[in-house]
Amino acid sequence: MNRVRTNRPIRSRVAFAILIVAAACSDSKSSRSVETSEIDASFTAIADGSGSTKVSARLATQDPGVIGTINRDVELKGRDRLIATYVNPDTLNAVNRKMTEEKNGVHVSYSRTFAGESKDAAFEITFKRGGSGREPAPNSKVTLPTPFVLDWVEDPATLIPAPINFSRSSATPYFVIWDPFDAPDFEPGDNFTYSVTGSCIVTRRGFIDWQGGEDTLELTGVLQDAAPPNAGMSCPLVVELRLERRGYVDGAYDEGSFFGEQVRVLTLISSP
Repeated sequence: MNRVRTNRPIRSRVAFAILIVAAACSDSKSSRSVETSEIDASFTAIADGSGSTKVSARLATQDPGVIGTINRDVELKGRDRLIATYVNPDTLNAVNRKMTEEKNGVHVSYSRTFAGESKDAAFEITFKRGGSGREPAPNSKVTLPTPFVLDWVEDPATLIPAPINFSRSSATPYFVIWDPFDAPDFEPGDNFTYSVTGSCIVTRRGFIDWQGGEDTLELTGVLQDAAPPNAGMSCPLVVELRLERRGYVDGAYDEGSFFGEQVRVLTLISSP
């Protein structure tokens, strides 16, 4: 078994913060004034184990600023559209949906959720430029890697469950494991990463060498206390494992990325 060891002044400040957010929110650029070749496309298809996959897109471009270039979100206007397509790997049936706009006060993005999260489920994003005469980008694609399930155990061999409330300095080791633990369906190039976060610890992140045989993530004896005032405290921990597969984006863009991801999360409680 291989382990991964892993008052007024206040009102003024509030008003100033609101102005910053408002400025950021209005800092996007209309797609009608941007060529496809000036756009950086960031695409993801993320399955979280609920049976569905969320496809997300963010388009950005660079403008000259007072001190260097400024990265601006591209907001779709006129007849510009992003269309997401899901192709079922078993039936090869395709479902096309227009992606809807999302604003969080800072960024503009687009998304669509589909039922389905199986291995090799295919997702495509097409950028339609309407009647603008600008170059479309129809050929961005990715497939999902293998779904997996997480367990929290005391013994990876017998699968004895570990307590949700645990001491990070426990003499008894506790492990996060995943099924399929021996990764029979993982494929070369699929990237497996983990993160452990919580207010009472120093965030821990890393890679899992599944191809090299690493099949557990140990959380006892490796987590460091956070700096004061949270040192020596108890807190919830969020353990996230992410299996990621790289796709590709249409060559009409300036640059970009498209990742298909299986993401699973465990919530634990840790004491010193």
